[in-house]
Amino acid sequence: MTQQTKYLVNGVPCDTLAIADRSVQFGDGCFTTMRIADGKPVLLTRHLQRLHDTTVRLGLADVDDTLLTSWVMQAAEGAGNAVLKVIISAGEQGRGYLRAETPPVVILILSAYPDNYATLRETGLSVVKSPVSLGINPHLAGLKHLNRLEQVLIRQYVAQQQADEALVTNVSGILTEGCSANLFWRCGDEVFTPSLANAGVAGVMRAHIMDVLKDSPYRCYETARYPQVLAGADEVIMCNALMPVMPVNDIRFDCDNHRYYTSRSLFMYLQPHCTAASD
Repeated sequence: MTQQTKYLVNGVPCDTLAIADRSVQFGDGCFTTMRIADGKPVLLTRHLQRLHDTTVRLGLADVDDTLLTSWVMQAAEGAGNAVLKVIISAGEQGRGYLRAETPPVVILILSAYPDNYATLRETGLSVVKSPVSLGINPHLAGLKHLNRLEQVLIRQYVAQQQADEALVTNVSGILTEGCSANLFWRCGDEVFTPSLANAGVAGVMRAHIMDVLKDSPYRCYETARYPQVLAGADEVIMCNALMPVMPVNDIRFDCDNHRYYTSRSLFMYLQPHCTAASD
């Protein structure tokens, strides 16, 4: 049976939002998307910390963790395996960029867990290099704010190319992430992930993987490199809170450069750590 989408606004069942809400007017807010497994949120502590850190950097009023946790548990109760998106908006205010002293609005959206992820873990992701690049902005880099038009355009391109994910650079051509996933690649026993100092989203699963790799046979580094580095990689993986980790089968860099990856050693090492991830 297809799971019915469930909406809560400040803990109350509701599927409407004020037109004057700043998330509608300016994309003024942030969000996180968590996996619900057997009715329980996975990596909840990391998700709450991400929301807290983002509200601080954006200058938004913080939401009490105890209250937010209760709303998350309320939404997840009895859900089985699902997806829960938690949005914090600056709230309902009048026209103009300057925020007034109004409380934030918390929106929770519970929906079905993607049914194609199990297949993709077996086949691996087909990835295409995106012609849409990310703008450089250190003030917003790493944050999962509500301004996602770059990702909307990237996802349209991925669909047009009949791919599963994208290889995305910033406007300087530096490798940054996927459309909705973070990126790692392996060369021997060294693992690399793009620096997110100037663009991109610092995902909770990315942080979890980096912690796992601290006590592993692998050494992990954050780096700023061009996409060509992946042509020499032994293995490429992508991750986010929902996947939670996927092997990359192939990358289409351009019409004349199509690279395939057969090694799965890093993926096999990480999969149990990511699938059974807890706080």
